[in-house]
Amino acid sequence: FFFQAEDGIRDIGVTGVQTCALPISLIVVSAGSNDIHAGATPEDVAAAFHRLHDDLRRDLPGVPILCLAILPAGSRWEERASQVRANELLAAAAAEANRPDAVVEFHEVGKGFLGPDGRPDPEAFLDDELHPSALGNARRAAALRPVLDRLLAAVAKPA
Repeated sequence: FFFQAEDGIRDIGVTGVQTCALPISLIVVSAGSNDIHAGATPEDVAAAFHRLHDDLRRDLPGVPILCLAILPAGSRWEERASQVRANELLAAAAAEANRPDAVVEFHEVGKGFLGPDGRPDPEAFLDDELHPSALGNARRAAALRPVLDRLLAAVAKPA
């Protein structure tokens, strides 16, 4: 089951995941970039994640949550300081919420999108310099594969 909220996590009214016909084994959250671009502060992004986490824990109490860092996109490079701060707050929120029976992890995948000069690698993004290219998605998949495998293997183990 895949659900993508195009308008960011600030619209917490997006609920109803409990109506999904398929079992949900893992939740991956990739949010914050659009919020910051629209004027939200890093603290707003972290507060929205807390609300989302609380809603998910109410509806899906034991499902692991993996929160991904905001990517360092070239079209939003001027927002990078706010993105980095939001990533720091998201990482802290995930660490605070993490429990053995309700895993919450933060994962930084942005390094695979940077070139040797520390700036966004144009090959990792589409021409809009915002969305990952096939190469960027391949790098992200390679970075996430062991994390996803570990989290899903833990879900598959009987309690």
